Amino acid sequence: MHRGYVDTPDGQIHYRMAGESGPTIFCLHESPVSSWEFERTLPLFGARCRAIAFDTPGYGLSDPPPGPIGIAEYARRMLPAIEHFAPGGRFAFATVHTGTSIALELITEHLAERTTHAVFSGVPMIKPEQVAAFTARIGEPTIDAAGDFLKDMWATRRKNWGEDTDLETIHAAIAQHLSIYPRFHWAFQAVFAYDAAAALKKIRCPLYVINAEGDSLAQIDKEAAAIVPGAQFKLVPGVGGQLPFRAPELYAREVLNFIGA
Repeated sequence: MHRGYVDTPDGQIHYRMAGESGPTIFCLHESPVSSWEFERTLPLFGARCRAIAFDTPGYGLSDPPPGPIGIAEYARRMLPAIEHFAPGGRFAFATVHTGTSIALELITEHLAERTTHAVFSGVPMIKPEQVAAFTARIGEPTIDAAGDFLKDMWATRRKNWGEDTDLETIHAAIAQHLSIYPRFHWAFQAVFAYDAAAALKKIRCPLYVINAEGDSLAQIDKEAAAIVPGAQFKLVPGVGGQLPFRAPELYAREVLNFIGA
C-alpha cells in the first residue's frame, strides 16, 4: 500500500492505494475519520484488484473547501480524483456512511454508466424527524480552556462506537477527529440535508448493503436495501461498526466476491 495526492482544481485529495491490476474499487470513508478506515482492507483488496481509498475534502489530509458544502459539491470535488485513476474507465464503489452519500451522488448523477457495482456499509437515509437526534449524537466543535471537550470527545466516541471497542482504535479515531476539529461537523450537516432515499431509487448497478450489527445505521440499511430491486443485504453479528477496519478479512471477502474479483 502506498499514499499520494491528486491535484484537482479545488486542491489536493489524499489517497491510499493497493494493487496494480484487476477491477478498480474506489473506497470512501465515514466522517470524521479518513481513508485510515480502509488501511487494513486495502492490502487484501490489492491482491485481486486495484483499490484506491480517498480522504474526503476537508478530512484526513485532503484540502478543505472554504466553508460547509453539500453532498453534490463533495461529489463534484472528488470527480477529478476518480478520473485520475480511471480516465473513462469502469469501477466499483465500497463505502461507509458519509462515503455512501457521496457515492450515491457520484453514481446517480455523474457515473451511472461507468459504475459496475456498489457495496454500501451504512446508508445515511436520515428522515427529517431523526435529524435532531443524530445532530445531538454528533455534536459540534466546542473548545474550552480546561480541555474538558477532549474528555467529552473520548466519551462520545466510546458511546457511538461501543464501549467494547479497543482503546487503540478509539485513540486513532480521536486523533483524526482532532486534526480537522473546527470543521468535523461539515460533512454530517451535508449528509443530513441529502435525500439518500431519492438517490437510491436511481441506482441501476448491482448493490450489496452489508453492515455491522452494532452500527448506528444498521437498521436503516435494511430499509435502504429494500428500495433497490435485487439489492443484497447482510448484517454481520458481533461487530460494532467500521467493517473495513474491524473485520477486514470478512469485509474484503464479501466485497471481492460480490464484484466478481
